[in-house]
Amino acid sequence: MVRFSVIIVFFILSLSGNGHPLHLSITNIDCKNDSLQISIRLYTNNHSNALTHYFNFNEAHSDKVSDSTLSALNYLLSHFELMANKQNCQLRFSHQQHDELSVWYFFSGTFPKNWNQIILKNTLLTDIFNDQKNLVIVNMNNTEQGFEFDAITTQMMILQKTAEPHDK
Repeated sequence: MVRFSVIIVFFILSLSGNGHPLHLSITNIDCKNDSLQISIRLYTNNHSNALTHYFNFNEAHSDKVSDSTLSALNYLLSHFELMANKQNCQLRFSHQQHDELSVWYFFSGTFPKNWNQIILKNTLLTDIFNDQKNLVIVNMNNTEQGFEFDAITTQMMILQKTAEPHDK
């Protein structure tokens, strides 16, 4: 799955012009039975711009890392929503990681019993950057599917269970 993500990133990087900042988030959703693991990757510059834009928060001049994390979590959970059978799935924050290029947020959650379709709303950073792309990779039953969200495409069905045959 990581290889698939890297290929997508390199493809997008090759399409972007020199000097033009990349406005991209990458989300991985791993589903096993009714549980899910989610990782959301935001590039550091975009992450900092979002904190400044929404919360007037400057990470470079603050010792309150927990404040920036809490602000970012509030933002993420209001702009990234999974709905099973039209009900929001409750996501629990697990941890956060930083590397030289990005900030990763990790969540876990469960689908309600007897779900038949999952809809994702993803508006991460689309109101700040008009060229923002949010790539989502869903892995379920050893099958990966990729989805692209932007300022126009903000919501779509990402999973649907097929009807099981009834015994006669």
